[in-house]
Amino acid sequence: MIPPRTNPGLLRNPAIWLALPAAVFLVLPALCDPHRTEYVKAPVFTPLPLGAVKPTGWMKDWCQEAVNGIPGHADQLDPAFEKGWLDASIKANSQGMQPGDRPNGYALEQAGYWLDGATRLAHLLGDKELLAKCRLRYDAILKRVEATGVPMDGSPAMWNEGEKWAHWPMAVVGRALLAEYSATDDPRYLHAIEKIYADYARFNAATNDKGKTFSLIAHPGRQPNNAEIMLEAYRLGGRSELRDDALAIIRAQESEIDERLAWHEEGLATGKTDRRFYGVKYGHAVTFNESTKIPAIGYQYSGDDRWLKFSEASYDDMEQNEMLPYGLTSAHEQLGGIGPFSTTEMCNAIDYMWSSLWLLRITGKPTYGDRIERDFFNAGPGGIAPDFHRHVYFLSPNRIDAEHPKKMSVGGSPDYAPKQFPLCCTGNIARLLPNYIMHQWMTTDDQGLAAVLYGPNTVTTIVRGAEVSITSRTDYPFSDKISLEITPRSPVEFPLYLRVPAWCENPRLEINGKTVAVTVDKGFLKVSRHWAAGDVVNLQLPSQPKVHVGQCANGAPFSFATYGPLLFALNIPTRDGDLNQPAPGFDFQYALIPGAVPEVTHRPMPSPWTWATPPLSLRVKAIPAPFGKDFSLPAQPVAIGESKIQDIELIPFGSTAFRVSMFRVAGGGVKK
Repeated sequence: MIPPRTNPGLLRNPAIWLALPAAVFLVLPALCDPHRTEYVKAPVFTPLPLGAVKPTGWMKDWCQEAVNGIPGHADQLDPAFEKGWLDASIKANSQGMQPGDRPNGYALEQAGYWLDGATRLAHLLGDKELLAKCRLRYDAILKRVEATGVPMDGSPAMWNEGEKWAHWPMAVVGRALLAEYSATDDPRYLHAIEKIYADYARFNAATNDKGKTFSLIAHPGRQPNNAEIMLEAYRLGGRSELRDDALAIIRAQESEIDERLAWHEEGLATGKTDRRFYGVKYGHAVTFNESTKIPAIGYQYSGDDRWLKFSEASYDDMEQNEMLPYGLTSAHEQLGGIGPFSTTEMCNAIDYMWSSLWLLRITGKPTYGDRIERDFFNAGPGGIAPDFHRHVYFLSPNRIDAEHPKKMSVGGSPDYAPKQFPLCCTGNIARLLPNYIMHQWMTTDDQGLAAVLYGPNTVTTIVRGAEVSITSRTDYPFSDKISLEITPRSPVEFPLYLRVPAWCENPRLEINGKTVAVTVDKGFLKVSRHWAAGDVVNLQLPSQPKVHVGQCANGAPFSFATYGPLLFALNIPTRDGDLNQPAPGFDFQYALIPGAVPEVTHRPMPSPWTWATPPLSLRVKAIPAPFGKDFSLPAQPVAIGESKIQDIELIPFGSTAFRVSMFRVAGGGVKK
């Protein structure tokens, strides 16, 4: 008996699978991934279909705030969201546009971000009203593609010329089409993608006869990002031409891949990022984060180790030399170096996480899970109001007042607003929560399940022929305890993998109340056994709060405090709750003592959840220490005596609007 469709979406509907003969489940991995046998380098993890993982607890509350805020109502904020992809000729507000940008492509990019995130949120929460908004736009796209083969009716000529502002918006909305396909199994979405990308290899030349550059690494490009959509559509059951044309596109960029790989290898060897990344052409962070994953995705089908090496070295270079404490590089909009007022365009909180999710899938390395959580739990909420009604365009480690950080010459503002121009970040923040939540669980080659990211959730899927639900009860990252209640419909044996973050040295594991000896292998605990209804796995990931020391781009030292994946900051109160007005007269100029161990205070979780009431704080040893001109960090550490030491309270970075998270360094530590 052959299942009605060999698509991962079937796993969302256990009733279909339970009606099938047992023999079907011997080939379950292939049914989850129809072309799995055609990988040259198979990925370590495979994501479940949209809707298999649902948020619970505090994460569900946060998702509901998102739906009540900008992600659920962006169509009421601006015509670009109201009409984008409904009317594919819509033109964006020109505010914030840069030379060479196209108002039509701008609008479709911005609306595509929102459509992707809104679709995923709607499925996670079962929000029929939001889903209906999304499907109006999908119907319009599908009708255009059926009629013309081109998704935008305002610029078919731009599409046929390979122009960036036709092809890049398609890569953005392509993720939305695949999300809806993953959730519904509706074949129209896969057929539309096959039609859009028919004969896409004709664009595989670096420059076509119109002089338009198809570039993987340069900001004027971004067209090759469509290879992501093509290869994911192929994984989900699309025609082999999608794979072949995508690989042709990537191969045409091999000279660029080799060129930039050399820059990153030099950066890793010398500890200095290549200066070309400090310009827009090569250093625009959204372009960097979106393009860097593409060769790694292609590596699964080409087997070319250079492609994976390119993607990993790119991010390792940034991690080693450019990473800010909240888990992103500077991006204004290109690299600007490490500093207390180095700003990051908020789009990167989403784009960096998305690319890191791909590398986690492909390599299985837990490092990418650590990086994703650091970004998601710090940079994500750090630039979005707790009620999701306002957000910043530029995020920074320290935010003192309206002039620190200063407004950039391009892009939006570091102030909170219902929308920012350009509108990319306003649309993109809709993707933050669902992309994390739906990837908390993934399948493994040996027909197991892996908890690769943590938070409160439920997952329901088919494992070795049995419907299995796992409920994850936790306040993580505000607690280090995670309880997994495993409920198979019938007893079933399968391996369960649990990621152990690098900051956790001594994980603890209990099964049904009994302590189990643990061995961490490549960053994961593995538990293989027959599972029965009522089995409970208790995982504890203890960590020590720490004060770290780093170095700014100008050589000045800085200190910062973490606990688990959370960055902590000194909160500068707002004036009457205004997120753009700090209260006057608050002392914030301190140096932290690296040798001192912070004291952790836990409080009850707010119900419903809000970042405005953090349940966790640190008491940190510090001394008053004036900052430099414009609140910069001076080049020298602060010499201290015992009499100057005092305690200051830090709260999670994501709970602050004005804050200091990068402090001066107190030299000499605490005298004993």
